[in-house]
Amino acid sequence: MVLLGVIFLMSCGQKSNQKQTGTSKLAYAEINLSEYGIPVSVTVPEGSKVEESIAMSMFSGFGLVAYEIKKDNFVLEVTCMQSDSLNTPANRMKSEKEMITDDSEFDSFVEEGDKGFIYKKKSENGVDYNFFYVVKSGNSMVEFRNGMRFSNFSLDEVKEHYKAAQTAH
Repeated sequence: MVLLGVIFLMSCGQKSNQKQTGTSKLAYAEINLSEYGIPVSVTVPEGSKVEESIAMSMFSGFGLVAYEIKKDNFVLEVTCMQSDSLNTPANRMKSEKEMITDDSEFDSFVEEGDKGFIYKKKSENGVDYNFFYVVKSGNSMVEFRNGMRFSNFSLDEVKEHYKAAQTAH
C-alpha cells in the first residue's frame, strides 16, 4: 500500500517532504506547476489535486492561466499572466490593495509582507479572511489567492494558504 502511494506521488510530479507548517498537521509536498503553464513550484498539502479554475474559462482569451490546488478545506487559486518589465510584484500589490480597500466589506489588513498580505472582510455572512500573494517568474506574474468555496475562510485556513504561496519559486 505504501509503495502505491509513492508511485502515485511520483506520477503526479510531487516531491514529498513530510514537513509540517503553520497550524496544520498535514504532510506537505512540492508540486511543479509548469505543466499547467505556470512557471513555479509550490509546497502544498500532500495529495492535493490541480484543477482548472473558473477564472480560466472566463479569462482565457486574455492570456490568463488559472488553476486551483485542492485538498479537503485547502483551496488555493493560482493565476499566471504574461507581464511586461514595468509590471512588478510591488505594482500588482498596490493595485490589488486599492481594489480590496474599495470593497464595502473590507475591514482590515491582518498581515502584510513584501509580496503579499492577509485581509479581513465583514459582511452579513460573517467574517471572512482572504489573502493575495504575487511573484514574478521570468516574464510571468504569478498570483495566489483563496480558491472558490461556498463558505467563509477562517484566519488559520488563510494562513495555511499564504504560507503555501510563500514557498513559490
